[in-house]
Amino acid sequence: MSRLDSPSREDRSVRYAPPGMYFWDFWLFREDDTYYLYHLQAPRVGDEGTRHFNASVGHATSTDLVEWSHEGTALVSGDGDAWDDAGTWTGCTVSDGDRYYLFYTGRRGRETVPGGFPGHTQRIGVAVSDDLRNWEKHDANPVLEHDGEWYADHTETFDGTTPWRDPEVVYDEDSGYWYAFVTARDRRKPAGERGCIARARSTDLVDWEVLPPACSLGNYAKMEVPDLHYHDGRWYLLFSVKRDEYAEDNPRERETGVRYLVGDSLSGAFREPTDNLLMGDDVPGFTGRWVETPGGDTGFATWTAGPEEGYDTDHPYTFARPWRVEWTDDGPELGERL
Repeated sequence: MSRLDSPSREDRSVRYAPPGMYFWDFWLFREDDTYYLYHLQAPRVGDEGTRHFNASVGHATSTDLVEWSHEGTALVSGDGDAWDDAGTWTGCTVSDGDRYYLFYTGRRGRETVPGGFPGHTQRIGVAVSDDLRNWEKHDANPVLEHDGEWYADHTETFDGTTPWRDPEVVYDEDSGYWYAFVTARDRRKPAGERGCIARARSTDLVDWEVLPPACSLGNYAKMEVPDLHYHDGRWYLLFSVKRDEYAEDNPRERETGVRYLVGDSLSGAFREPTDNLLMGDDVPGFTGRWVETPGGDTGFATWTAGPEEGYDTDHPYTFARPWRVEWTDDGPELGERL
């Protein structure tokens, strides 16, 4: 199945995208009763594939996760020959004391091989803010870079890139470390099985120690956009995968969507349940996030995918109405939409 029609699940369409913009990967931060939505955006010119080369970070706010107020652009690519001059990609937002930290992925445009992807090496930077609206890039950027001891670079990967993106940063109260979980590829695995989630740790959100992978399953060529949620004594780690990115020997049905891993701690191993599909082909989305609903329940949010991801939908490249998550003996499942 290469293309899918509209979703079989109840749609209840309330969509958000900035005027005249594509909307795709996003992350959420909640403070008091306000949700802050940060997301990738690019002008709706040309086909949808061009958006990756023109991305900036947009910003919207909501009190109910359904109706959103457009707040403009939060972050743009760097000038000249900056390490992030080729665009700003997926990240996360955290708070430490009275300051907020927005982590994001950047690329340098001149790092390109003939016929390759512009800005082949991905790095992670951070911007800081006192109000979640006005952001200043940190002087120490990029603060977190690929380590060749464990992770493949652009000379070793099938698509000619050094994958090091989509940071998910979480504080571990037990150890006092901040842990970052990053999209990467394990250089010790065969090419079609290298998809992994890298791990790093820090005490100050600026100086980072890169660690071995949090999970390297050998089941996927790519594992993208990690996102963590703690429930009933365990960590649930989301990752996204497309139907053509499964390893040849992976026994799972090849569906585009979001799967999850389970771990007992942020520093320990994450394992893959046999049935770990949270969102599959019956929902035309790609990448997703845990979110606490206004009522205090676990929720899940995604964006509506389009032709590049293999879907034919009415509202491509928009933020979709989130779901409530139901916790069963077998794990999390999508319930009703908010």
